[in-house]
Amino acid sequence: MGFLHDAPPRIASSLFPGVYSHGAKGGVYLTFDDGPDPATTPLFLKVLDSYRCPATFFLVGSRVREHPDLAREIVGAGHLTAMHCLSHIKMMALPSLTVSNQIQNTRDIFRDALMPQFRMLRPPYGRIGPGVFAAARRQELSIVLWSISARDWETQQPDKIARRVLKHLKDTDVILLHDSGSGASTTLAALPMIIDGIREKRLELSTLKLPDR
Repeated sequence: MGFLHDAPPRIASSLFPGVYSHGAKGGVYLTFDDGPDPATTPLFLKVLDSYRCPATFFLVGSRVREHPDLAREIVGAGHLTAMHCLSHIKMMALPSLTVSNQIQNTRDIFRDALMPQFRMLRPPYGRIGPGVFAAARRQELSIVLWSISARDWETQQPDKIARRVLKHLKDTDVILLHDSGSGASTTLAALPMIIDGIREKRLELSTLKLPDR
C-alpha cells in the first residue's frame, strides 16, 4: 500500500516540469504537513532540536494567521517553511484564478507574520489539477510532493511508521509526515526512531533542496 500511495507523486514529477517528488542529491528530507498546531508542533520542534535535525514544514495559511508566533518559532529553530494550502481543502478541481488568490492570500499572511516568503507548494493530498499547476507556474512556485509517505494517519504504532519510512530509504528521498491531526502523537513517538535510522544509514538530513533540471 505504501508503494502504491507513493507512485502517483513519482509519476507526476516525471511528467510535469516544476513538480518534484525527490530532493537534491546528498540529502534526505523530513517534511511535515498541516501545522502550525500549538498542541503538537512545539513538541516536534523540541525533538528536532534535541537531535539537531533540520526539517521542512508545509504550513496551512489560516493556521499561520492564527498562530504567527509559532510559525516564526519554526523559522527561528532553523527549519524551512513552505505553503501547504490556505485552508485544508482539495485544490485539484479549483480554477487557476482561485488557486492564485489562495497563494497570494497565503503570501500576505506570511508577510504579516514576518515570515520568509515561500518558494514551494504542496497541495493537500498531493492532488494537482490544471488550475494548481497553472497557478504555481504563474507564481513561480515549485510543486513538491514526496517519494516516501509514512502514512502516519493510518496507524497507532510508532515502530510501524518508522519501518515504513526506513525500509526503502535512499538518498534524495522526501518523507511525508504530519505534525498535526489525530495521528500526530504517534508520529511524534516515531520521529526519534526515524532520525536514528536515517543516520544509521549514513544519510544526511537537511532542509529541502530541489534538484537542478
